[in-house]
Amino acid sequence: MKTTKTPLTQIKPNPGNPRTISPENLELLINSILEFPRMLEIRPIVTDKDGMILGGNMRYKALMVIAGMSVDEIIDRISHLRSSESKTEDEIRKCTTFWIEWLKSPYSHVVDASTLTEADKQAFVVKDNVNFGQWDWDALENFTQEELQDWGVQTWGALEPITTASTAPDPLPGAADNRERIIVIFPRERRAEVERMLRLAGLPQKQVYRIDELINRPADE
Repeated sequence: MKTTKTPLTQIKPNPGNPRTISPENLELLINSILEFPRMLEIRPIVTDKDGMILGGNMRYKALMVIAGMSVDEIIDRISHLRSSESKTEDEIRKCTTFWIEWLKSPYSHVVDASTLTEADKQAFVVKDNVNFGQWDWDALENFTQEELQDWGVQTWGALEPITTASTAPDPLPGAADNRERIIVIFPRERRAEVERMLRLAGLPQKQVYRIDELINRPADE
């Protein structure tokens, strides 16, 4: 299937899209795209022959918000992203330069899926939004909770109450791999208390700790 740069004005949101996004997660998606503009090319929007979106409604929505920003707003937003703290001035300059040029004619990379049958299109709209996978939390242990949350990963340390299956993060592996997990959920203001209780002071802040990291430590002074 052919991929082209298509003006946002020629892309149509799908009124039958079954997926929604909260304002908070939309902001995270906007930030992710702003800090990583190559996402436009790597994750193209999929449309039918009429330009209606089959896959990528949320990315389109985020791009429409970005298209409504001024140059100053984009520069300010990029400069305040947590990821910008670890980037060089040249990397930040290249990123902002991309968006300054992009604003002159907002577009997205688009895959034309017009060869699909109507039944295939309807199935794709649903299947594209299904998430069968689960996070391997051990593989994410080298990232901080703040980084994961910035990228839209719902962590077990999230401060908001987990009330429904639709808002809860993916379950951690358990009996299947013969390992147990203990989850601690706490309000932000009690973080220091929890760190003292678990003796986390001095350890890198991250989402998952192995048991040997906690027990093979010198006794507290």
